[in-house]
Amino acid sequence: MDKMKKNYEWGEIKEEDILRVTDENGEVHEVFKVEGGDNWSLEFPKFGIAPDPRINFPKIKNMDVRNDDVFICAYPKAGTHWVWEISKMLTRGKPEYDPLPKESSMLEFHYPEEFEEMTSPRVLNTHLWYKHLPKKAIEKSSKVIFIQRNPKDVIVSYYHHKTAFYSNYPYTFEQFIHQFQTQSELLDKWFSYTLDWEKMIDLNEIPILSLYYEDLKEDPVREITKIAKYLEVNYEEKLIEDIAERCNFQNMKKANDEVKVDMHAPKGSDEKKSRFMYRKGQVGDWKNYFTVAQSETFDEYFRKWMSGSKFSYRYS
Repeated sequence: MDKMKKNYEWGEIKEEDILRVTDENGEVHEVFKVEGGDNWSLEFPKFGIAPDPRINFPKIKNMDVRNDDVFICAYPKAGTHWVWEISKMLTRGKPEYDPLPKESSMLEFHYPEEFEEMTSPRVLNTHLWYKHLPKKAIEKSSKVIFIQRNPKDVIVSYYHHKTAFYSNYPYTFEQFIHQFQTQSELLDKWFSYTLDWEKMIDLNEIPILSLYYEDLKEDPVREITKIAKYLEVNYEEKLIEDIAERCNFQNMKKANDEVKVDMHAPKGSDEKKSRFMYRKGQVGDWKNYFTVAQSETFDEYFRKWMSGSKFSYRYS
Protein backbone atom coordinates (compact mmCIF):
# COMPACT_ATOMS: atom_id res chain seq x y z
CA MET A 1 0.00 0.00 0.00
CA ASP A 2 1.15 3.52 -0.77
CA LYS A 3 2.67 4.88 2.43
CA MET A 4 1.86 8.47 1.58
CA LYS A 5 -1.21 10.24 2.92
CA LYS A 6 -4.23 10.03 0.67
CA ASN A 7 -6.29 12.96 -0.52
CA TYR A 8 -9.67 11.56 -1.46
CA GLU A 9 -12.08 13.63 -3.51
CA TRP A 10 -15.77 13.42 -2.68
CA GLY A 11 -18.69 13.83 -5.00
CA GLU A 12 -21.07 16.74 -4.71
CA ILE A 13 -22.60 17.04 -1.24
CA LYS A 14 -26.28 17.70 -1.74
CA GLU A 15 -28.89 19.06 0.62
CA GLU A 16 -30.24 15.58 1.36
CA ASP A 17 -26.75 14.55 2.53
CA ILE A 18 -26.69 17.18 5.26
CA LEU A 19 -28.17 16.87 8.75
CA ARG A 20 -28.46 20.06 10.80
CA VAL A 21 -28.15 19.59 14.53
CA THR A 22 -28.74 22.18 17.23
CA ASP A 23 -26.27 21.86 20.09
CA GLU A 24 -26.56 22.76 23.78
CA ASN A 25 -25.62 26.38 23.00
CA GLY A 26 -28.40 26.75 20.46
CA GLU A 27 -25.91 26.76 17.59
CA VAL A 28 -26.70 24.80 14.46
CA HIS A 29 -24.06 22.43 13.10
CA GLU A 30 -24.02 20.54 9.83
CA VAL A 31 -22.93 16.91 9.66
CA PHE A 32 -22.78 14.43 6.80
CA LYS A 33 -25.47 11.78 7.09
CA VAL A 34 -24.26 8.19 6.81
CA GLU A 35 -26.82 5.50 6.05
CA GLY A 36 -27.17 2.95 8.83
CA GLY A 37 -24.47 4.29 11.13
CA ASP A 38 -22.96 7.34 12.74
CA ASN A 39 -22.80 10.72 11.03
CA TRP A 40 -19.48 12.06 9.78
CA SER A 41 -17.91 15.45 10.29
CA LEU A 42 -17.76 17.64 7.20
CA GLU A 43 -14.02 17.85 7.91
CA PHE A 44 -13.71 14.51 6.10
CA PRO A 45 -14.61 15.82 2.63
CA LYS A 46 -12.87 19.11 3.36
CA PHE A 47 -9.48 17.50 3.98
CA GLY A 48 -9.98 14.32 1.96
CA ILE A 49 -8.83 12.06 4.78
CA ALA A 50 -11.27 9.25 3.89
CA PRO A 51 -13.16 8.21 0.76
CA ASP A 52 -16.75 9.28 0.14
CA PRO A 53 -18.84 6.73 2.14
CA ARG A 54 -21.63 6.91 -0.46
CA ILE A 55 -19.18 5.21 -2.81
CA ASN A 56 -17.00 3.33 -0.37
CA PHE A 57 -19.50 1.69 1.98
CA PRO A 58 -21.13 -0.35 -0.81
CA LYS A 59 -17.62 -1.26 -1.99
CA ILE A 60 -16.70 -2.43 1.52
CA LYS A 61 -19.90 -4.45 1.74
CA ASN A 62 -19.07 -6.24 -1.51
CA MET A 63 -15.28 -6.45 -1.22
CA ASP A 64 -13.38 -9.69 -1.72
CA VAL A 65 -12.35 -11.34 1.52
CA ARG A 66 -9.51 -13.82 1.86
CA ASN A 67 -9.90 -16.94 3.96
CA ASP A 68 -7.34 -15.74 6.49
CA ASP A 69 -8.44 -12.10 6.80
CA VAL A 70 -8.79 -10.75 10.34
CA PHE A 71 -11.06 -7.84 11.33
CA ILE A 72 -10.46 -5.78 14.49
CA CYS A 73 -13.62 -3.87 15.43
CA ALA A 74 -14.14 -1.27 18.15
CA TYR A 75 -15.68 2.06 19.05
CA PRO A 76 -13.10 4.89 18.92
CA LYS A 77 -10.64 4.98 21.83
CA ALA A 78 -11.52 1.47 23.01
CA GLY A 79 -8.24 -0.24 22.15
CA THR A 80 -8.24 -0.66 18.37
CA HIS A 81 -4.55 0.26 17.99
CA TRP A 82 -3.57 -2.09 20.78
CA VAL A 83 -5.35 -5.19 19.53
CA TRP A 84 -4.43 -4.46 15.90
CA GLU A 85 -0.72 -4.27 16.72
CA ILE A 86 -0.91 -7.42 18.86
CA SER A 87 -2.73 -9.28 16.09
CA LYS A 88 -0.21 -8.13 13.48
CA MET A 89 2.65 -9.49 15.59
CA LEU A 90 0.85 -12.77 16.24
CA THR A 91 0.07 -13.39 12.57
CA ARG A 92 3.66 -12.59 11.61
CA GLY A 93 5.09 -14.64 14.47
CA LYS A 94 7.44 -11.79 15.38
CA PRO A 95 7.27 -9.08 18.08
CA GLU A 96 8.01 -6.35 15.55
CA TYR A 97 6.03 -3.17 14.94
CA ASP A 98 4.41 -2.60 11.59
CA PRO A 99 5.90 0.69 10.31
CA LEU A 100 2.45 1.65 9.03
CA PRO A 101 -0.19 2.84 11.53
CA LYS A 102 -3.46 0.99 11.93
CA GLU A 103 -5.20 3.67 9.81
CA SER A 104 -3.37 2.18 6.81
CA SER A 105 -5.52 -0.93 7.27
CA MET A 106 -8.77 0.80 8.27
CA LEU A 107 -11.79 -0.10 6.14
CA GLU A 108 -13.48 3.29 6.12
CA PHE A 109 -10.24 5.17 5.41
CA HIS A 110 -9.49 3.42 2.11
CA TYR A 111 -11.13 1.88 -0.92
CA PRO A 112 -11.06 -1.95 -0.73
CA GLU A 113 -8.86 -2.23 -3.82
CA GLU A 114 -6.10 -0.45 -1.87
CA PHE A 115 -5.84 -3.52 0.37
CA GLU A 116 -5.30 -5.95 -2.52
CA GLU A 117 -1.51 -5.66 -2.49
CA MET A 118 -1.29 -6.43 1.23
CA THR A 119 0.29 -9.77 2.04
CA SER A 120 -1.78 -12.39 3.83
CA PRO A 121 -2.95 -12.68 6.47
CA ARG A 122 -4.40 -9.17 6.32
CA VAL A 123 -5.29 -7.63 9.68
CA LEU A 124 -7.91 -4.97 8.92
CA ASN A 125 -9.71 -2.76 11.39
CA THR A 126 -12.74 -0.52 11.64
CA HIS A 127 -14.99 1.61 13.85
CA LEU A 128 -17.95 0.76 11.61
CA TRP A 129 -21.06 -1.01 12.78
CA TYR A 130 -21.37 -4.76 12.20
CA LYS A 131 -23.86 -4.19 9.37
CA HIS A 132 -21.12 -2.51 7.32
CA LEU A 133 -18.71 -5.45 7.41
CA PRO A 134 -18.10 -7.22 4.10
CA LYS A 135 -20.75 -9.81 3.25
CA LYS A 136 -18.04 -12.32 2.42
CA ALA A 137 -16.56 -11.94 5.89
CA ILE A 138 -19.81 -13.37 7.22
CA GLU A 139 -20.03 -16.04 4.52
CA LYS A 140 -16.46 -17.19 5.15
CA SER A 141 -16.71 -16.95 8.97
CA SER A 142 -13.74 -14.62 9.06
CA LYS A 143 -11.91 -13.96 12.30
CA VAL A 144 -13.54 -10.93 13.95
CA ILE A 145 -12.26 -9.47 17.22
CA PHE A 146 -14.48 -7.00 19.08
CA ILE A 147 -12.70 -4.95 21.73
CA GLN A 148 -14.53 -2.64 24.13
CA ARG A 149 -13.72 -0.41 27.07
CA ASN A 150 -15.73 1.06 29.92
CA PRO A 151 -17.62 4.06 28.51
CA LYS A 152 -16.47 6.60 31.10
CA ASP A 153 -12.82 6.11 30.14
CA VAL A 154 -13.88 6.14 26.47
CA ILE A 155 -15.51 9.54 27.00
CA VAL A 156 -12.38 11.03 28.57
CA SER A 157 -10.04 9.60 25.94
CA TYR A 158 -12.31 10.52 23.04
CA TYR A 159 -12.76 14.08 24.29
CA HIS A 160 -8.99 14.59 24.50
CA HIS A 161 -8.63 13.08 21.03
CA LYS A 162 -11.15 15.56 19.65
CA THR A 163 -9.57 18.58 21.32
CA ALA A 164 -6.10 17.52 20.15
CA PHE A 165 -7.13 16.93 16.55
CA TYR A 166 -9.45 19.92 16.11
CA SER A 167 -7.72 23.14 17.13
CA ASN A 168 -11.01 24.94 17.77
CA TYR A 169 -13.14 22.12 19.17
CA PRO A 170 -16.23 24.01 20.38
CA TYR A 171 -17.44 21.87 23.29
CA THR A 172 -16.58 21.64 26.96
CA PHE A 173 -16.08 18.28 28.64
CA GLU A 174 -19.50 18.60 30.26
CA GLN A 175 -21.14 19.22 26.88
CA PHE A 176 -19.27 16.25 25.43
CA ILE A 177 -20.57 13.96 28.17
CA HIS A 178 -24.09 15.21 27.47
CA GLN A 179 -23.76 14.50 23.74
CA PHE A 180 -22.39 11.03 24.46
CA GLN A 181 -25.04 9.97 26.97
CA THR A 182 -27.97 11.43 25.00
CA GLN A 183 -26.71 9.91 21.72
CA SER A 184 -26.46 13.25 19.97
CA GLU A 185 -26.22 13.25 16.19
CA LEU A 186 -22.99 15.21 16.65
CA LEU A 187 -21.17 12.19 18.05
CA ASP A 188 -20.78 8.46 17.42
CA LYS A 189 -23.59 6.67 19.27
CA TRP A 190 -21.79 4.38 21.71
CA PHE A 191 -24.90 2.78 23.18
CA SER A 192 -26.48 1.89 19.86
CA TYR A 193 -23.16 0.76 18.43
CA THR A 194 -22.44 -1.47 21.41
CA LEU A 195 -25.93 -2.99 21.53
CA ASP A 196 -25.77 -3.70 17.79
CA TRP A 197 -22.53 -5.62 18.28
CA GLU A 198 -23.96 -7.50 21.25
CA LYS A 199 -26.94 -8.53 19.16
CA MET A 200 -24.66 -9.87 16.43
CA ILE A 201 -22.48 -11.71 18.93
CA ASP A 202 -25.58 -13.35 20.40
CA LEU A 203 -26.84 -14.33 16.93
CA ASN A 204 -23.55 -16.18 16.44
CA GLU A 205 -23.52 -15.80 12.64
CA ILE A 206 -19.76 -16.02 12.94
CA PRO A 207 -17.58 -16.76 15.98
CA ILE A 208 -16.57 -13.33 17.31
CA LEU A 209 -13.90 -12.98 19.96
CA SER A 210 -15.11 -10.38 22.47
CA LEU A 211 -12.45 -8.69 24.59
CA TYR A 212 -12.31 -5.96 27.23
CA TYR A 213 -9.64 -3.27 27.41
CA GLU A 214 -9.52 -3.63 31.20
CA ASP A 215 -8.79 -7.38 30.97
CA LEU A 216 -5.98 -6.76 28.50
CA LYS A 217 -4.54 -4.14 30.82
CA GLU A 218 -4.86 -6.42 33.87
CA ASP A 219 -3.20 -9.49 32.34
CA PRO A 220 -1.82 -8.93 28.84
CA VAL A 221 -0.18 -12.36 28.59
CA ARG A 222 -3.47 -14.11 29.36
CA GLU A 223 -5.45 -12.01 26.88
CA ILE A 224 -2.83 -12.16 24.11
CA THR A 225 -2.79 -15.94 24.51
CA LYS A 226 -6.56 -15.88 24.10
CA ILE A 227 -6.16 -13.90 20.86
CA ALA A 228 -3.47 -16.28 19.60
CA LYS A 229 -5.68 -19.31 20.18
CA TYR A 230 -8.60 -17.61 18.44
CA LEU A 231 -6.44 -16.71 15.44
CA GLU A 232 -5.09 -20.27 15.38
CA VAL A 233 -1.49 -19.15 15.05
CA ASN A 234 1.57 -21.05 16.19
CA TYR A 235 3.13 -19.51 19.27
CA GLU A 236 5.43 -20.11 22.19
CA GLU A 237 5.21 -18.52 25.62
CA LYS A 238 8.27 -16.37 24.84
CA LEU A 239 6.53 -14.82 21.82
CA ILE A 240 3.47 -13.95 23.90
CA GLU A 241 5.64 -12.37 26.60
CA ASP A 242 7.65 -10.39 24.04
CA ILE A 243 4.48 -9.10 22.37
CA ALA A 244 3.05 -8.11 25.75
CA GLU A 245 6.20 -6.10 26.43
CA ARG A 246 6.38 -4.50 22.99
CA CYS A 247 2.70 -3.63 23.13
CA ASN A 248 2.57 -2.04 26.55
CA PHE A 249 1.33 1.52 26.43
CA GLN A 250 4.62 3.37 26.81
CA ASN A 251 6.41 1.27 24.20
CA MET A 252 3.57 1.66 21.71
CA LYS A 253 3.48 5.40 22.30
CA LYS A 254 7.22 5.61 21.69
CA ALA A 255 6.96 3.44 18.57
CA ASN A 256 4.18 5.65 17.24
CA ASP A 257 6.54 8.63 17.32
CA GLU A 258 9.70 6.87 16.20
CA VAL A 259 8.59 4.02 13.92
CA LYS A 260 5.20 4.76 12.43
CA VAL A 261 4.51 6.66 9.21
CA ASP A 262 2.63 9.87 10.09
CA MET A 263 -1.03 9.63 9.12
CA HIS A 264 -2.42 11.35 12.24
CA ALA A 265 -1.39 14.95 12.73
CA PRO A 266 -3.00 17.72 10.65
CA LYS A 267 -0.88 19.10 7.85
CA GLY A 268 1.73 21.53 9.11
CA SER A 269 1.46 20.38 12.71
CA ASP A 270 4.70 20.01 14.65
CA GLU A 271 3.01 18.04 17.39
CA LYS A 272 4.20 14.54 18.16
CA LYS A 273 2.01 11.98 16.46
CA SER A 274 1.32 10.26 19.79
CA ARG A 275 -0.59 13.31 21.01
CA PHE A 276 -3.44 12.43 18.68
CA MET A 277 -3.65 8.71 19.41
CA TYR A 278 -1.95 8.03 22.73
CA ARG A 279 -2.50 9.86 25.99
CA LYS A 280 -2.47 7.79 29.23
CA GLY A 281 -3.90 4.36 28.44
CA GLN A 282 -5.12 3.98 32.01
CA VAL A 283 -8.12 2.30 33.56
CA GLY A 284 -10.16 4.58 35.81
CA ASP A 285 -8.75 7.90 34.58
CA TRP A 286 -12.35 9.10 34.25
CA LYS A 287 -12.35 9.72 38.02
CA ASN A 288 -9.97 12.64 37.41
CA TYR A 289 -12.49 14.33 35.10
CA PHE A 290 -16.05 13.38 36.02
CA THR A 291 -17.68 15.14 38.94
CA VAL A 292 -19.79 13.00 41.27
CA ALA A 293 -22.92 14.52 39.75
CA GLN A 294 -21.74 13.85 36.19
CA SER A 295 -20.93 10.25 37.05
CA GLU A 296 -24.31 9.68 38.69
CA THR A 297 -26.16 11.24 35.75
CA PHE A 298 -24.21 9.10 33.30
CA ASP A 299 -25.08 6.00 35.34
CA GLU A 300 -28.77 6.85 34.95
CA TYR A 301 -28.42 7.10 31.19
CA PHE A 302 -26.39 3.89 31.14
CA ARG A 303 -29.15 2.00 32.95
CA LYS A 304 -31.70 3.45 30.54
CA TRP A 305 -29.88 2.52 27.33
CA MET A 306 -28.27 -0.75 28.46
CA SER A 307 -31.06 -2.26 30.56
CA GLY A 308 -31.18 -5.49 28.56
CA SER A 309 -27.45 -5.86 27.93
CA LYS A 310 -25.33 -8.67 29.31
CA PHE A 311 -22.09 -6.72 28.84
CA SER A 312 -20.36 -5.86 32.10
CA TYR A 313 -17.77 -3.11 32.55
CA ARG A 314 -15.07 -2.45 35.10
CA TYR A 315 -14.43 1.21 35.91
CA SER A 316 -11.26 0.86 37.96
